[in-house]
Amino acid sequence: MTDVLIKRAYRLIDAARNVAKHHSAINNLECVQLHTFGYSEPGYSGDIIATGNWNVVGNKYDQDIQKFSGGDNTLKRLAEALDRIGVKTEWEDEWSSCCECGKLVRSSPDSYSWKPSYAILESSIICRSCIDPEEYLRHLENNPSSCNSFYHIDPANYSYIKVGEYEHGFYPGQNDDPKRIFKELQEKGHDRIIFNMDRVGQFDQRFSAWVYSDSIDVGG
Repeated sequence: MTDVLIKRAYRLIDAARNVAKHHSAINNLECVQLHTFGYSEPGYSGDIIATGNWNVVGNKYDQDIQKFSGGDNTLKRLAEALDRIGVKTEWEDEWSSCCECGKLVRSSPDSYSWKPSYAILESSIICRSCIDPEEYLRHLENNPSSCNSFYHIDPANYSYIKVGEYEHGFYPGQNDDPKRIFKELQEKGHDRIIFNMDRVGQFDQRFSAWVYSDSIDVGG
């Protein structure tokens, strides 16, 4: 069934190429990609996903009828046709694929509480399913510009001990700075420090600092 669906999707894309008139529509069609490994993003489901720019292009505002008209809607019609046969459609600038499993992850927020379900390790995108928790946490150590954004990875399960909870945002008193906190922890003798993103809100964030249990005496 999957192979049949892929063939139908490619036929629709080829048919769209034959009818597209505007040069931008033609260029956008060349960038449409089919992804056959599904999602690794929580809350999304589907086996075949097409990513592309589905905008109507070449629209011009008609003063007589007080609306835009004359655009090439080939990409919009293609997206609708793909949806009808069961192929999910996503915007190409909002998604990336895991370099390990090929599944799609959202790279652009879709809500105030959104957190990435992937990490970038050595310039490669690794999804939450493929990430090695210990390697990932070790990668975050001693870098106050990075933090653990995975809900399913609890530093406590990997020999880290929490040494502080903090807030940063628009509300009074929410001015905690990871770089300052990192410096203070180093001055106390702490090593192998990581930060964990505990909650993301519309106007603030809550995070915590952790140290590896075997690196120092955390009572200092």
